[in-house]
Amino acid sequence: MVLAQVDGVTDVAIIGVPHPDFGEAVVAIIPPNRPDLVTAAIHAAAMEKPALFKRPTAIHIVVEFPRNAMDEVLNAVLRKQFADLLAG
Repeated sequence: MVLAQVDGVTDVAIIGVPHPDFGEAVVAIIPPNRPDLVTAAIHAAAMEKPALFKRPTAIHIVVEFPRNAMDEVLNAVLRKQFADLLAG
């Protein structure tokens, strides 16, 4: 994804969360490897290339991803954590 090209972003999780109007919306979750990472740069990169329906509705920066013993990101945990993000 284009977000991985932003300086300071080494990992990105893209999840779907419930949306009151569209059923589901795209959300990008990013653990920065730099404390000075600017969300405006991330947002600009996210809006640059993907088709409109693939662009994240929201971008959240987290300290770290929940991972299993094999170091895989637990997307189900992230979906539960951000399930109420767009609830209106």
